[in-house]
Amino acid sequence: MTQFTRYKIRTALVIIAASGALYQFTIKHESVGPVADTRTGLIASAEMRKKFMDFVSAVDQLHTKAYRDQGGVWTICYGTTVYPDGRRVAAEDSATKPECMEWLGRHFETRVFPELSRCINPDLDLTLGEAIAYASFTYNTGKYCGTGLARAVNAGDCEAVAREMLRWHYVGKKPSPGLILRRKAEIALLRCRAKS
Repeated sequence: MTQFTRYKIRTALVIIAASGALYQFTIKHESVGPVADTRTGLIASAEMRKKFMDFVSAVDQLHTKAYRDQGGVWTICYGTTVYPDGRRVAAEDSATKPECMEWLGRHFETRVFPELSRCINPDLDLTLGEAIAYASFTYNTGKYCGTGLARAVNAGDCEAVAREMLRWHYVGKKPSPGLILRRKAEIALLRCRAKS
């Protein structure tokens, strides 16, 4: 088992190919101590919210008109299937890019961040990159608490974290090349890059 270790500054450069274009996402891995506190769990910051939005908007293609995703679910914007107010996306829905970005930010604040803060061990010394990777995973899958990924993160088991992230690449029972690429992009944000 590989344990997370302390490190100096490192920069993760993730190149994402989507819709025939390459997108570059860079994040510095600079540990300034734990990003969690024992009373409130993970601490959200404006930088974390912005980096989450930057990352998701790079790995998910923008759709301003509703479409059926690989699983047949009505989807809009950057993978939104349910609006922040709880309504499900419908066939006739459309949106502007600013609306999509606003909804993405609200999903982070109302669903993704609360889910992570409930389940991440407050004593972990996470990097911003790791927090973004876990937030992206949670936004995409709708789950974090109770998953093998959450257990691996809390145990500090680097190889298990990568392995658990890569398990989530199916649509129904079929592997999705797009989800495999997304999981690999998320893994690239981790301070340790176990063989995946």
